[in-house]
Amino acid sequence: MKKDNGLNIMVYTLNSGVKGKVELSKEQSEEWIKCYNNKTRFITSVGKDIFGLNASLVADFKLEQNEQQIELDTVNSSQTEEDSTEAELDNATRNLLEPDNSLPIPRVTFKITCKCSATYCAPYRKTTTFSKCKYCGERVFVDYSAGIIDTHFGKGLFMTNKKYVNREFPPPEGYDELVDTYVPRDQLNKLK
Repeated sequence: MKKDNGLNIMVYTLNSGVKGKVELSKEQSEEWIKCYNNKTRFITSVGKDIFGLNASLVADFKLEQNEQQIELDTVNSSQTEEDSTEAELDNATRNLLEPDNSLPIPRVTFKITCKCSATYCAPYRKTTTFSKCKYCGERVFVDYSAGIIDTHFGKGLFMTNKKYVNREFPPPEGYDELVDTYVPRDQLNKLK
């Protein structure tokens, strides 16, 4: 594989809706993907700055890259099985960096009710278990006991801190069919 000093531009969106952008080398991009898959913190140096990002707080991201950056090697037939497995894993990591696979993660609508009396809807990954109220900053937790609810954006889930939420409660019936139910406000009017 040819070493190239080109940089990927990672555009990410936090669960709170805040967007950010950072330039990463190929190695840093691969490390970010590992951190994202493991939901661990990603810390690296970007130029003279140190950049940190908590992968569990990232709703979606997209890696934009230079065309010349990735050049695949053919796997040599004389390699051992262990070497070919490493090469396959390396190819899988490269495939994650390709633009075709950088689609946003499906989001569902969460109706959030906070003890500060705020009630609003927000899009998050379906696997999100908690968030912070956008008005007071208090933590709100997914309440699976409420089941699948209807919101003005479509089917969704409920988050609250007004009552005790059993975090061990199993997902409600129909949870697996709940895929990308969030409809942005500008498209909502077109559906009516």
